[in-house]
Amino acid sequence: MQLRSSQYGSDEHQDNNTAQSNIVMVSQTPQLPPPNSISNGSTTTPPQTPSHYVEPLSETVKNYFVAYPLFLLIIWGAFYVFWDEAALPGGAVYTIIVLEVCAYVLGEIVAKSDLPPQLGMLMAGLILGNIPYSFISEDLYQLVILQLRWLAIVVSVTKGALGIFPGIIWKFRKVIPPLAIAPYFAEAIIWYLGSYYVAGHSSSASFFIAGLYSTMSGILLFPYVDNLEKEIHPKSSDLSSETKQLSPHALEILFVAKKTMGLDAVLGILFAKSALGFMFADDFQSGLIKGPGEVVFGAGLGILWGGLSGLLLTGHKHVVLRVITVILGGTVTFIGMRKLGYPRGTHVGVLIGAFTAISIWRSNKKKVVGLEKIIDTNDKIWALLEPFLFAIIGARINVMAINWSMFGLGFCVWAACTLVRLVTVFWSTQWSGWTLRERLFIVTAWSGKGTLQAAIGPVPIETALLNHLNSDVVESMRRVMELAVLILIFSHIFGYVGVKLWGKKLLSKEDENSAVVV
Repeated sequence: MQLRSSQYGSDEHQDNNTAQSNIVMVSQTPQLPPPNSISNGSTTTPPQTPSHYVEPLSETVKNYFVAYPLFLLIIWGAFYVFWDEAALPGGAVYTIIVLEVCAYVLGEIVAKSDLPPQLGMLMAGLILGNIPYSFISEDLYQLVILQLRWLAIVVSVTKGALGIFPGIIWKFRKVIPPLAIAPYFAEAIIWYLGSYYVAGHSSSASFFIAGLYSTMSGILLFPYVDNLEKEIHPKSSDLSSETKQLSPHALEILFVAKKTMGLDAVLGILFAKSALGFMFADDFQSGLIKGPGEVVFGAGLGILWGGLSGLLLTGHKHVVLRVITVILGGTVTFIGMRKLGYPRGTHVGVLIGAFTAISIWRSNKKKVVGLEKIIDTNDKIWALLEPFLFAIIGARINVMAINWSMFGLGFCVWAACTLVRLVTVFWSTQWSGWTLRERLFIVTAWSGKGTLQAAIGPVPIETALLNHLNSDVVESMRRVMELAVLILIFSHIFGYVGVKLWGKKLLSKEDENSAVVV
């Protein structure tokens, strides 16, 4: 069975009602909307614009060497007027601006090279963190930078929570749960064995690595899958010869991928944060309290504030108030739990809270107002904070202090884990009824990582430094963070290149009579 293409809308009502909609038998490629009609009944072709606009060199030079620097100079002047010495080199405001601007600019440059922009953001942090001048002192990091990193984490976790659709998961229950669970645990086993026996990490640190680094990143690959869907499914033009050659299930697969990418991040947060409790506990009993105990407490707190927000603001017409409630609720939960001494439950509290609130708003079908705007607003905030999040983890890496032999061992373990993930993802789609090429596309799309690793990877060393632990523990935690950077680089490139280069080929028509089982 295959869903008609009209089901794949972006409206929240459509997303929520997908699980209850009827499944229609169709054997041909999904039909696209007809061309636009005018009042006299004839049709007209929309104006054609070049698919790839190349900015003239003179405009590029003028923008990057005159307009943009002038704009930044004006912004810096305004900050200096208000914050005085904090806007000068070495000050908190100056450091934040330089990190954000450099990460954004390098991200744009790398994106123009047809590579993931997050690599440029990470590169900006690596450069700024390793120049002879001490760009970010430890005191500045603990007092200012860390707080902004927490805010970026809250927004990223909230973005993941807003993208979980229980109705769609239930509808595709023969595909989505196996895709989220089987590859995660299969890869986690290899990560644990490799970290413990090959890299020499402790049992609790290996548990943390396995829990965190087995998680894929839907946030990073989503834009590329979304662009691929728009490219092969134009909504206001005639069917191109390329579109006619699509697999009969292409739009369905892209729809499933967009709505469920990163679902295993829930598992990653639960297991990684539970492992943190054991990493810094004196005995097993205190580890249970600091790890799983705090995670359960965070989940309960999330249900509480998310439930209250959902019930009190159901049907509220002011979308901005809902956005503020979700983001501030997550921020207060995140920072509040740390202040209370329960840092391991922070991410879970944010995730469960945002998911609970948005689920209540979605369930009230008669009063659903602006849910798409909530997601869009959160995306815009994430676009502002994403460069900072990736730059700061790069800035925390001391290139001269990297243990390259351990880095090489980590790469070998990553390669083995990636292979296991690819095989398990392919196996998990055997009940889908999709063709071989379609299953290989899912294998490719389910391999990218980065966001959760950038968000939680530095937590062990932050905890070690904050508690003034001995140098051996700090060094061990530093290696864990370096491994997060390695995964961010190689896994993201692997997933990006796969979707970018082979996505359309893998979703090309192979057998018009094949069926999808749902």
